[in-house]
Amino acid sequence: MAVKPIISTITPWDSTAGTNITFSYSGNLPVSAKATIGNASTLKTVLTLSGGVTNTPDGRFMFYIDGNILKANLADINGNGNKYYIQLSVIDSHNTSSPYSDKAYFWCLSTPQFYYQYPETDSRVEGASVDASLVYEQAEGEKLYMYRHYLYDNSKNLIQMSDHFYDENGMTYTFKGLDVSTSYYVRSQGQTKNGILLDTGYVHFYTENAEMESHSLLGLESDDNATVYGTTNMILIEANEDPDLYIYFNSLVQLIGKKITYETNYKIARDFTLQIKITKVKYNGILLRMYNKTHPECEITLDSYYFDEENGFLRYCLKVNNGISTYVLYTEGMDVSTDDYIVVTIRRVNNVFSLTAEQVE
Repeated sequence: MAVKPIISTITPWDSTAGTNITFSYSGNLPVSAKATIGNASTLKTVLTLSGGVTNTPDGRFMFYIDGNILKANLADINGNGNKYYIQLSVIDSHNTSSPYSDKAYFWCLSTPQFYYQYPETDSRVEGASVDASLVYEQAEGEKLYMYRHYLYDNSKNLIQMSDHFYDENGMTYTFKGLDVSTSYYVRSQGQTKNGILLDTGYVHFYTENAEMESHSLLGLESDDNATVYGTTNMILIEANEDPDLYIYFNSLVQLIGKKITYETNYKIARDFTLQIKITKVKYNGILLRMYNKTHPECEITLDSYYFDEENGFLRYCLKVNNGISTYVLYTEGMDVSTDDYIVVTIRRVNNVFSLTAEQVE
């Protein structure tokens, strides 16, 4: 009884690049093959071809299909975005042709884009963590099925990995507990709904010390009962608000019902002192927010809140977050009235923050 080839499962492939069709055959040694390829929807033959057969290490055989020769119809630029079937007949060493195989189905799909938007190759990452951010795109809308993140040391030894993700919730994944001044690699592997294998490859990055005092945005804001004035040892070049909209008096800016944000790519280097002078005391809410635009989770905020209505006590709260943890400082309770004038001072000395508030005449 004549035997026919048995085609292995075919992973979707890009018709512009070509692929090998793998099959097994138990008859005499095959030396070439003939193939018929048809549209899976219409069952019409779209291509016939022949070519050589090569051996694989596991005892199977391969038949190669060239790129840019498969089209669903004459109007197609290439065959991507379509499902096909293929049947093979082999010619053995005795020049005998086998029966055609059963139909094996496959998709032609454009090669997906699968890469890390961050970190970029050889980039420098501040601090003890990295937010690895993936991008996946595919021209015909092939869905991403599964993927996983991996972290390697400088010798490409695996040291951390994520769980498997099956939706977009894992497109950004944070690796924590990194050593500074150290080289690492990130990598992601996965596959699409129809089985296209994905691999970003190894992406090298280098960690360096993060300076919590480095910020690229300073905001002062108020509701309808506060006036705030900020002074620092830096020059605020310009704000993204029209300064003509603000009222200035006695070196203070009136922020009643307003908010002002400075975006100047400035950097507060090393130790610093920041003073906020306040009149018309704001009892509850944020007075100052400073953060790094690249890593918004690294931020400094100053809040005030009125915690004892009977005695009129007010406290200020400083929160400093380095992207991993937050520590909090409070001032002592102050007996204040709405018209008092208070100076809040934030200092950083040798990586240690302090917070004070005092009433002034």
